[in-house]
Amino acid sequence: MNIWIFQTGEPLHIDKENYRPMRAMNLANMLIDQGHAVTIWSSAFFHQEKKHRTREYKKIKYNELLEIRLIPSSGYIKNISVQRLYDHAMLAMNLNKALKKEIILPDVAFIGYPPIEFAYVAQIWLKNKNIPTMLDIKDLWPEIFISSFHKIFRNFIKIFLFPYFYLAKKVINNATVVSSMTNAFLSHTINLYGRKVSEKDLAFPFSNPKIKVSSDDLNANKKWWLDNWIDQNKLFRISYVGNISSNIDIASIKEAALYFEKKIEFVICGDGPLFEFYKKKFNGILNVKFPGRVNHLKAAGLYELSQAMIIPYKNSKDFQLSLPNKFIDALTYGLPVISPLSGEVAKMINKHNIGISYGKPFNLTLIDALSTLLKNDLNKIVNNSRKIYHEKFSFEKVYNDLANHLVKLKI
Repeated sequence: MNIWIFQTGEPLHIDKENYRPMRAMNLANMLIDQGHAVTIWSSAFFHQEKKHRTREYKKIKYNELLEIRLIPSSGYIKNISVQRLYDHAMLAMNLNKALKKEIILPDVAFIGYPPIEFAYVAQIWLKNKNIPTMLDIKDLWPEIFISSFHKIFRNFIKIFLFPYFYLAKKVINNATVVSSMTNAFLSHTINLYGRKVSEKDLAFPFSNPKIKVSSDDLNANKKWWLDNWIDQNKLFRISYVGNISSNIDIASIKEAALYFEKKIEFVICGDGPLFEFYKKKFNGILNVKFPGRVNHLKAAGLYELSQAMIIPYKNSKDFQLSLPNKFIDALTYGLPVISPLSGEVAKMINKHNIGISYGKPFNLTLIDALSTLLKNDLNKIVNNSRKIYHEKFSFEKVYNDLANHLVKLKI
């Protein structure tokens, strides 16, 4: 079967040294394993690093079953900006030009959403060709954009964004089926735009294959941590590997780090716009480390040396409705989850005893939460994490189910 995947901004094979695969490449790899031919349409501008992979339309033929098409656009610096809106409009126009030249059609298509314009152009073209589509919603755009503004400006911003709400409604209602990472996220988005959830609309969580590391590489990376960053005298280590931006709040770690100075070590990895801010904020606190950005081999080494993972995302609606990648990573490595997120993450923690919640919604400070966690049977929590991962979130299960669901649209 010939399958097209439309997904922008993700790491692709050309970024494999520094990034693990995400939704598009994971699905593509599973489809290829099943013997299907896959073409990925993506943005030439790489969102995560804010750089251009190419400045012109480019085809990359990896083998007989995988081809990648890169669509150029202007690029942008800030995630929330007029510049980004212009980039997405240009991306959609260039996609439209490229699609008009296509002669060979796919059997089915998977469309990542957002950006809205890219998804809209892809879906209109596919619908005109009578090709079934699965729309995969991973963001509350444009709804979430409004929440970043002060309340007095939100009605005006909503009027300004009316064309995007219109396009969103068209995209969601015209899709053959809709998918998302949780049932809560799926229901919220579909209901917002007047579509009823059908039996074919399903939730498929984020999941990644566990990093394959040889014993020699794993030992080498663990040694790197022990030689350069890790305090071997600390009996309990809590890690975070991800973007350090306005989406997270690690200020509460400061008080907890001082309280557990002799017991707990925090290792906060990654870079981003707030990296220097937090690094200065924790200056002089020796049991909080900021190694900067690390590759996935070093991340695997750190997870092996950690006793828990903290997921300090702010309680925005999109995070409350979803189960972030970091949550799945914690389960993958059997690490207890520590998070202030209410909603789906808190439900999973409470239902399956796989960690602990903290913050205002739970009337627990991080100090209170860690004190409770240290008194619990950590081996039981670790076993629970591994069990729930294999039952619900393993890469093989998630992407095999997703690939099968997509293929059946043609049947």
